[in-house]
Amino acid sequence: MPKLIPREYVLRVCQPGTENACSYLMCSSNGFECAKGTEFEKSCKQKECLLQCARLITIVLVLAMKRIMKIILKN
Repeated sequence: MPKLIPREYVLRVCQPGTENACSYLMCSSNGFECAKGTEFEKSCKQKECLLQCARLITIVLVLAMKRIMKIILKN
């Protein structure tokens, strides 16, 4: 199960919206979550052929995270 992480940690370490954004950063109705060390991470590592698709998905997610961060940081 992903671990909830505070917004300050997300901004400092996970760096959403940047080229260095963490691949395991997830957002749910509970807030930001880290999927590192979960079944999600294990299945991703087992499917190396997904890396090419992951690059495209990451671009889409970065754009979505930028919008989410703008909304969250306004509050």
